[in-house]
Amino acid sequence: IVAFSIEQQRAIIRTLDRLAAQDPEFATKYEAAKNRYDGNLFQGLIVRNLEQIQGDERDIIIISIGYGYDYQQKMRMHFGPINRVGGEKRLNVLLSRARKHMVVVSSIKDTVIISEENKGTLMLKRLLTYVAAIDQGAITKANDVFTAAESIPASESKAYLYAITAQVGQYLISKGYDIVYDYGYSDF
Repeated sequence: IVAFSIEQQRAIIRTLDRLAAQDPEFATKYEAAKNRYDGNLFQGLIVRNLEQIQGDERDIIIISIGYGYDYQQKMRMHFGPINRVGGEKRLNVLLSRARKHMVVVSSIKDTVIISEENKGTLMLKRLLTYVAAIDQGAITKANDVFTAAESIPASESKAYLYAITAQVGQYLISKGYDIVYDYGYSDF
């Protein structure tokens, strides 16, 4: 589980610990999850914040984006480390931590992010747009989010990806692997 701030991280840990204290069955499963190994490789449940996740990978990553309106009902564009220089890199590292599946739990939608002054905030907005499109089954719209992000015309981007896909596919076939093109949501 990756939270966007230390406060969110601590709140998640407190909630899991409180639930474990109240529910013995959950406590047993929670303890087993925290101490899971795959052979000699530690694969236990971790709860990190955005700045701590580098170097950790898991089959499933749950991303917790917990921001909201202030007491005056204004959405401040304060997204912690995402707002700082290099925030987009932190977000990129986070998005590469899931080996098989990623779940995004967010208290905000992309439409509330009106500031696109820095790359991190813009990338967060695009992530939320992408996740919403996937959730609605709008695969083309989801793919367009990142085509636009690369500033490459969609036709050129698709042609480039198909050329690389074909080359990689042919190489893998030559090595005896069976492959499936266009599996899942990715173009690659």
